[in-house]
Amino acid sequence: MYLLRKGVYVNTRNISYSGLEDLGDDIINSDKKADHGLVLMFQSLTQKFSQPIAVFASHGLTLTQIVLKAIVLLEKSNCIVDGIVCDGASTNRKLWKEFGVCGIKGNVKNYFTHPSNESRKVYAFSDVPHLFKNIRNRLHDKKVLQVKPDSKPIRWDHYIETFNADSVHPGIARSVPKVTRDHLFLFNIIKMRVRLMTQVFSRSMASGIEFYRRRNVLALTNSEETQNWTLFLNNLFDAMNRRYKAEGIKQFGNDLTVMEDAEKWLNDWESCLQEGLISQDEYLTMSTAEGLRVTLRSTIELTNYLLSDCGFEYVLTGKMNQDPLEKFFGMIRQAAGLNDHPTGPTFLHLYRILSLYSVLSPPKYGNCTILDNHAPKISVTELKEVFQIKNDALVKDGQWEADEIFEDHNYNSAEALDCIIYYASGYISRKLSKTTSCLLCIKSLKSNNAYIDLPEAELVNLKSKGGLVHPNINLFYFLSKVENSFAKHCNKRNVFDLAIDEIFEKYVFTFPCETHKISLVSSIISNYLVMRMRHYAVQENKKEKIAQKKKKLAKLFKHSGSFNSSSGIVGTTLRLELYGDTERPFIKFLVCSSVTCKS
Repeated sequence: MYLLRKGVYVNTRNISYSGLEDLGDDIINSDKKADHGLVLMFQSLTQKFSQPIAVFASHGLTLTQIVLKAIVLLEKSNCIVDGIVCDGASTNRKLWKEFGVCGIKGNVKNYFTHPSNESRKVYAFSDVPHLFKNIRNRLHDKKVLQVKPDSKPIRWDHYIETFNADSVHPGIARSVPKVTRDHLFLFNIIKMRVRLMTQVFSRSMASGIEFYRRRNVLALTNSEETQNWTLFLNNLFDAMNRRYKAEGIKQFGNDLTVMEDAEKWLNDWESCLQEGLISQDEYLTMSTAEGLRVTLRSTIELTNYLLSDCGFEYVLTGKMNQDPLEKFFGMIRQAAGLNDHPTGPTFLHLYRILSLYSVLSPPKYGNCTILDNHAPKISVTELKEVFQIKNDALVKDGQWEADEIFEDHNYNSAEALDCIIYYASGYISRKLSKTTSCLLCIKSLKSNNAYIDLPEAELVNLKSKGGLVHPNINLFYFLSKVENSFAKHCNKRNVFDLAIDEIFEKYVFTFPCETHKISLVSSIISNYLVMRMRHYAVQENKKEKIAQKKKKLAKLFKHSGSFNSSSGIVGTTLRLELYGDTERPFIKFLVCSSVTCKS
């Protein structure tokens, strides 16, 4: 449903009012002002398309007659309807109840009889991204959840402490680079963004928690349960959000096991609540728990039905959520401009246009994730010409000499920054290995897991699912020197030139391939420095944006003084203070009173 602005308008074509509830000719309409736009959309499980099929101006209620009629008409048009998906709004939960769908533990019913064929089922789904955002919001609001009475608690603070430990490295090098303060200090608008939820409940965050716990960050001492919870939710979200053929769910696949285990996990957790072993605040909301329970059962049963009875080779569970509808609503918001809540006639007009043709792109942020995200590639052709003269002095021919380079290296431990540079070196080696067919160059960039047991490889080992690359140890050593030069000059205007000059002046190392040494070393240095400059710029821009907003709000609102009131109360001081480190700091009102009443 899309929230509308109430209003009554004259339709000059038929001399009647528009903006009132209109549910079609088959249903008696009231004269209430419409406050929601009800949109029905068909999404194919096998093809890459979705299509809005109906829109109604409603007064907040979703009637079962509309949904049943839509299913019947789609079936008559040779579409096969196997399920309905909606978010967790109270009107949609009421729709479930009218269909007999129930998510109560021990009394689960996740389908209703198909209106066109009594031998078939229509499965009910709650939108998976919405469910996981609700789980994230519950932990954020309550700060602590307890799955079992004898286990360690799951704490939101563990994510914050991981972020804090990850934000102190020179040059803003990060092991969990995607997580920002906006991920952890939530307010109403950013709570809607799926991306912020998935990047907190990610393998990268779970690895980061373990990574810094091993480095004796005291606040993460008892964070094992939070780490396991994060990894569990990451795997569950992936299983329920498969989008590509290569990762599609197949018969007897592991994703089905993950979802079945999640059902048991949820039921066991609620049993602890029912037995009084944990409090209600340490559990999910009942609406979220019941929605997740129904969706898990529906996903499992529909997937098995499609694989065994319908001859599907694989199933993409990502097509069982309402991302296409959220994208459609996002395009309506774009088309409406600053009008976040259009009137009924405006909404219906935009619907008719966008349901047939659209030149608009889905919004960058919102209740859905965008699959096609093309980023410009960095070209280093110009840089190679600049480097060519200096490279002869920088790079000498010969074999890598690891023993000489690391003769004073401590192999028992590694600083967090070293692990991050090792991880980045693997990225550079993987990227550049694809640009050359020279076996000697590839060998100089990558290792065949020969250094997997090094302390510096710990972060790669934690994050890797089998696809991450371990760099040649000499490449890692050289990029460590490059990082030192970058960190020294990272806040200066000409950081690139200063870092390059320092690298050429201070460091000399051997490189095996005489033929490609100039081009490859140029690419190594330029790719690494440009990557770090872009990352540093992004982080600094965020800090500047936050500072500017705080300064602006402080100038506008911060006030301290006294005033006389007509009621005889004098000496009251009102001060507004800004709190929070997100891009949108919030305001806290502090009233300090020294009250004197006139006689």
